[in-house]
Amino acid sequence: ANLTINAKNASTFTVTLSPTSYTYDGNAKTPTVTVKDGNTTLTLNTHYTIAYKNNINAGTATATITGKGNYTGTKAVNFTINKRTLTVKADAKSKIYGAGDPALTYTYSNEVSGQKPNFSGALSRTAGENVGTYAINQGSLALVDNSPFLANNYTIAYTGANLTINAKNASTFTVTLS
Repeated sequence: ANLTINAKNASTFTVTLSPTSYTYDGNAKTPTVTVKDGNTTLTLNTHYTIAYKNNINAGTATATITGKGNYTGTKAVNFTINKRTLTVKADAKSKIYGAGDPALTYTYSNEVSGQKPNFSGALSRTAGENVGTYAINQGSLALVDNSPFLANNYTIAYTGANLTINAKNASTFTVTLS
């Protein structure tokens, strides 16, 4: 009689990824993979191969283990690529009472090297024209996709500033006597 030994299905493997989450940096993520058949640790390219999918941009990425040799079939294991935090900071501004508002500007940091974000919308400020301090808010400022910068890979952490309206100097008044 013949004894047939069939390849074992990879779906029974225990697969451990390390790490299981990353922060977006524009590079392909390939976590360290440990594959076990019961208590036996298997060897890459002898017992299995690995293929990665969706492992660059923020979201859910997949490592697919495919059996090789005495193993057949596949097992997919997911890992996460988190959005990178783009820090946007409003610039403090001031004006003299009665003057028009200065342009509300900002700086940003923590983008991936070589990626320059585009923004739509604008900062806004709390309403008021009397002498005092008014908060500069994020308003409608938002990220826009542009190659190679993909807005869905980032989240904005906004830090506000203030617009200060200073009193007008009385020495600038025109005085007419009659």
